[in-house]
Amino acid sequence: MILITNSVFQPENGIDLFIYGTLLPSCRLEKRIIGCSRRGPVFLENAELYDLGAYPGMILGRGTVVGEWTTVSPEALIMLDKVEGYHSSLAAKDYSCLCRSVEVRQFADGQPVQL
Repeated sequence: MILITNSVFQPENGIDLFIYGTLLPSCRLEKRIIGCSRRGPVFLENAELYDLGAYPGMILGRGTVVGEWTTVSPEALIMLDKVEGYHSSLAAKDYSCLCRSVEVRQFADGQPVQL
């Protein structure tokens, strides 16, 4: 599931996302990530995953969530919204979704990345 996006929306350069759950490599929806550049594993501190049945949900918390930094094209983001069942026209009234900029850390060197 995609929850957190880059606050500086620059479609010509792609959109940076923190991917977790069923969209991660080797997971159920991995093949739905098309037109993307996988930038590597990252982790988000002060967050927790919850089992929502068919997919996980993420909230702010005391844990650490492992995910992947991925850059997608605007077209790929539209496709991922469909995969996730997200409809922007219904978002305000039917979804409990938070999109915000966060700092994740890269596994390789612990360096922070603002997404």
